[in-house]
Amino acid sequence: MSQSKDYIQAFVEAARAEEESWKKWDAVSPLTESEAKKILSDAKLRKRVIPSRSAFRYKSKQAGPLRAKCRVVCVGCLDPDLRKLNRDCSTPTRQAEHLLFCLYVSGKNKQLLGGQDEWCLWGGDVKTAFLQGKQEGRDEPLYMRPPRDKLTQLAGTFKASLFLVKGNVYGLANAPRTWGLEVHRRLVDFGFRQHSLDSQMYYLIDKLPGDDKATLVCIMICYVDDFVITHNSRFDKQPVLKLFS
Repeated sequence: MSQSKDYIQAFVEAARAEEESWKKWDAVSPLTESEAKKILSDAKLRKRVIPSRSAFRYKSKQAGPLRAKCRVVCVGCLDPDLRKLNRDCSTPTRQAEHLLFCLYVSGKNKQLLGGQDEWCLWGGDVKTAFLQGKQEGRDEPLYMRPPRDKLTQLAGTFKASLFLVKGNVYGLANAPRTWGLEVHRRLVDFGFRQHSLDSQMYYLIDKLPGDDKATLVCIMICYVDDFVITHNSRFDKQPVLKLFS
C-alpha cells in the first residue's frame, strides 16, 4: 500500500476484473445480512463457512510494464467436506505428449495418414477455468467469507459479508476434478473421443470439406487449463476453441 497511486490502481482494477469473472460464471451468490447472521449463529452451519483471500501478483515479474492480477482463493484446507471429497484428477502422460508432437511433425511434413494435407499446431489456456463447472459430492451447502484486505476494500468488491458457493471456485480441493469433468463433458458433447490409454488425450474423427469418408482431423491434450492441439489444416478449429473462454 506504500506504492504509487497508479500502481495501486492497477491492482484495484485487477480485483474488479476478478469479481466480474466470478459473476460471469455464477460461482457464488451473495447472502443478505439477515441470512448471514442466521448461518453464523447456527453452530452446525457456521462450520460450513470457509474464509478466502485475494492473491495479488505482478504478472510480468517486473520485467516489463505492470500487469496486475488478482485471484480470489478459498482456504480449501478448512473445507468441512475435505475428507470425503473425490479429488481424483488425471494429467496427461509424457508418452501422450510425445505422441501428439510426433503426429504433428508427420502432418507438418504431409506424411500423416498417407495424405497430402498439412497439419497445424496450436496451444493456449482457458481464462478463469476453475470458475467453470458445478460443485459435486456435497450433501450440504458451502459458504464463503470474502476477502477483506485493503486493496479489496478500495475496489469495493465482494461487498456481502457471506456468499453461498454455487460453482467451482479456486482453492477447493476438488476444483481440478470439477473442472476436468466439465472439460470432458464439453468435448464429448462436441464429438471428441477420449483415448483409451490416456484420459487427457482426445481425438476427433470427422469429414473434411470435399471428402467422402471421415478421418482423423484433430488431436488434443488437456493439462488442467492448458490445451495443445494438432489438427488438419482443412479443419476449422474455431468451433472447438469457442467451447471455452
